[in-house]
Amino acid sequence: MATELASSGLPQGEELAILETVRDNVPPEVFTTPYTNPQFGSPEKTRANLREGVRLLREAGFEVRNQQLMRGR
Repeated sequence: MATELASSGLPQGEELAILETVRDNVPPEVFTTPYTNPQFGSPEKTRANLREGVRLLREAGFEVRNQQLMRGR
């Protein structure tokens, strides 16, 4: 399900007009290659990345309470 903020295809219309104002500051691929989300490989690698993210959040003082991410006590 796509949202109004979803990216698809190459920039056009208003999006392209905005990007043209910063063309020198963005990679040229922005104008020639449609964006796709990064792929991280296998489900095992994805789980490992998620575990590392949770570890980093805990290290930074966050915890999960009632299925919400909260700053620790």
